Amino acid sequence: HSQDRKLDLPRFHSILSDIAVIQYPSLKTKVNEAVAKVLWDTVVMLPPVNEMAWKESKRMAIRKEAKRVCAQARISSFVRKIIMSTLYIEMKAAAICIEKFARRMLACCKRRLWLSILENDRIAKLQLCSAIVCQKAWRRFHWRNLFLMHKKRERDRERQELADYRNRMREKRKKRESSIVYKKILTIQTTVTLTTMELSDTQLIDGKCTLCLKVYVPLTQETFRFMLKDEAVRKCLQKALKTEGALSWSEMLNLQSLSTLTQRLMVRVVNERPIIIFSRRDIAEKGLLIAKSLFTFNRELYI
Repeated sequence: HSQDRKLDLPRFHSILSDIAVIQYPSLKTKVNEAVAKVLWDTVVMLPPVNEMAWKESKRMAIRKEAKRVCAQARISSFVRKIIMSTLYIEMKAAAICIEKFARRMLACCKRRLWLSILENDRIAKLQLCSAIVCQKAWRRFHWRNLFLMHKKRERDRERQELADYRNRMREKRKKRESSIVYKKILTIQTTVTLTTMELSDTQLIDGKCTLCLKVYVPLTQETFRFMLKDEAVRKCLQKALKTEGALSWSEMLNLQSLSTLTQRLMVRVVNERPIIIFSRRDIAEKGLLIAKSLFTFNRELYI
């Protein structure tokens, strides 16, 4: 109960605020200003309080002035320190820059000297290499020209030889084809053949010519040759054309007459291999019998 009658600081402040609001109703929203005005009108105007307030204000003013003077001294010393530090740093940087440029100049002079020596050495090596390359290029060009001339001579010689060979083969072909009197692709019993008839340039003992009949089979790449005497050809054509009297060579070498000889060609298949046979039936064979022999071919007997 005794503690409830004591005033602590919060209660005292609330009571003083109520008093200030009652005395100054216009300052209801500004309680702190009202409290300050009440204290200034009542408490501060008392002589002891006024004297104590003046003393405290003087002491505060002196302290503030001392702080201001100390601040001025510190600011001036800080500024002088900055100025001197800046001047010292600038002088030091200038000395370092001068020393650096001096060392750089000496290093550049030394570097230029070494570079000139290296450049002279490089130029000498380059001149030597250039001379070697020029000599190699000249030698290569010279020997290349010699080689090209040699190749050209060889090529001309080969062309000349090839032209001579072609001329010889052309002459030989012309000579061979000039004796061909018949050439046609025929189908003999479902077998495709190339039939060629040519006059043989070799004469017999009695001086008569012969007709060589060649039959080429593309399936087996074989050529079958039949040598026919002029008498056999004449007799065969006379019987085929049914004419009377002997036929001349111009009549026998007619294309229509020669085509009748191809009708005597026959095909025999032995072991799946076509064999061309020229039928000499009704043609008298003249000559001397010099020998007879019996032989077996594909399990068949032949005389």
